[in-house]
Amino acid sequence: MRNAIVALVLAALPLPAQAPCDCIDKADIKERIKRDTAAIEAYGKEVVTMAMTPYTTPGRVALQARVNTAMTAINTPGRIPLQASGSTDNSCNITVNAPTKCLEAAIRIHEKVHQDACRATYDQHHVIFRRKAMDRFEALNMTMAGYIMEEVSGYQAEIMFLQKELARLERDCKPPPPPAGRDYTSRGYEPDEDHGTSPSSAPAPSRNTDPTKPKPMVKPKPLPTPKPIY
Repeated sequence: MRNAIVALVLAALPLPAQAPCDCIDKADIKERIKRDTAAIEAYGKEVVTMAMTPYTTPGRVALQARVNTAMTAINTPGRIPLQASGSTDNSCNITVNAPTKCLEAAIRIHEKVHQDACRATYDQHHVIFRRKAMDRFEALNMTMAGYIMEEVSGYQAEIMFLQKELARLERDCKPPPPPAGRDYTSRGYEPDEDHGTSPSSAPAPSRNTDPTKPKPMVKPKPLPTPKPIY
């Protein structure tokens, strides 16, 4: 009865969440961090000239094209680049397109920043639904700088997640250390028998024990008798 009660209690406990990234994802994580950093740097250059520019959908599309160019320029030689993307619609729903669970989790964390901002301004969405604005940025009369800062926050959240996962994988995925000492298991004798000297390293005995004695002459073999030519 006691074992049955323990089993029921254990079954009721929530299972620990499985980490989304594995050892095989380490290279992808490093490249994604580089791409996210390139995006933040590109936004930083853009915000200088677009600080007071009113937000428009064509302006956003052109800006994103320039940022995407900076991101795709990051490509580690010898690796197939993995493309991942996400979006948050006017109803605050997230869509993620990623080839691996690890990148999917990273993109979803990025989009969660947009989703939270979307839900915080949901009262203004009636302007969108009445087709008086394309999205919440237009509905709020935001500047391009405001849009840029939200994107930078999304990439920063993504980088923080990836750096944490990378640190965990660097710790857990290390190869086993080499053996501490020499392995004598394949030898037919103990190391003390030759004071630790391996038979392969011992000098081979010389056949000519007297170095002053000349080596014996080797009589050459007679050449075969040539056959007559007819």
